[in-house]
Amino acid sequence: MKKMMLPLLCAGLLLAACKKSEPESVETPVEDSASASDELPADAIPVASEELGAIAGTYAGVLPCADCEGIEETLTLNADGSYVRESKYQGEKAKDATPDKLEGKFSYDSATKRVTLEGVKEGSSLYEVDGDKLYFLDTDGKRVEGELASNYILTKK
Repeated sequence: MKKMMLPLLCAGLLLAACKKSEPESVETPVEDSASASDELPADAIPVASEELGAIAGTYAGVLPCADCEGIEETLTLNADGSYVRESKYQGEKAKDATPDKLEGKFSYDSATKRVTLEGVKEGSSLYEVDGDKLYFLDTDGKRVEGELASNYILTKK
């Protein structure tokens, strides 16, 4: 019996020594987000509130529609980085359709003057700001071209 205990004890110690140790969790104090952003240099913030304020507003236009008279599009960009986009069919199709409303956050790249809407599944999510106009951009990031190009512009109210 004693002869069996020694090998079992050695095997147990060997297995215990081979056990992977879990890394110690290091707790990092969480700073208040307001104080953390106060410490960032001004050029580290991607969009200054003044820039958002300059493009903030309500833009509207009527987009082409293959099976209706048009789609009345209203896009409101808020200075806090949020947006509301409403689309309403015009003509006969408008009777049966409820307006489509989408809300979310947007980002603005001041270098390219582009607005990107987050959370858009249908339709355009990329626009270019030019004065008081928003130009729809295609999937390649270019302004819509062709004979209907002038219909893919929203004008600030």
